[in-house]
Amino acid sequence: MEDFFKQWRRKIGLMTLLLACLLTAAWGRGHKTTDIITFEFEGGVSHCFHTSRDGLMWERYSARARSVDQGIHWFQYPVKYSGRVFPFEEQEWLLINQLSSRRQLLGFDFGEWRERIHADYGVIYFIVPYWSIILPLTLLSTRLILTKCCQPKVTQSVSEPES
Repeated sequence: MEDFFKQWRRKIGLMTLLLACLLTAAWGRGHKTTDIITFEFEGGVSHCFHTSRDGLMWERYSARARSVDQGIHWFQYPVKYSGRVFPFEEQEWLLINQLSSRRQLLGFDFGEWRERIHADYGVIYFIVPYWSIILPLTLLSTRLILTKCCQPKVTQSVSEPES
């Protein structure tokens, strides 16, 4: 068993499997809690990364009129609006915000929205579903862990019989 993990392929395979397990745990956690990491810069521009039941989400906020605390911030809060990252279907959300554009396919979601009151406050977002990351990681780790490394071919020279 000790020789099994000496190859770099199997070590990387275990690391990708561990990453897939962590993302699966985040997927389950996303049904109850949303985690947000925010990077805020000068000029009112922020980049946010969310975890939720929809998947991993990236957002770019631009709010020229608002002042923001620069730096890195982490938030977590219970899921609202039936677990969606953004409750596009909820009437309360639609009274405050206006969806400018939105594209959806197989759980991937890309779009832009603005607040109705502050026209300069806009958000561009992109959601990647967990399955689209977990499935390839699991397949890659399976291949790296279970396949044998190629052995160099040893060529034997055929000697001619002596007469």
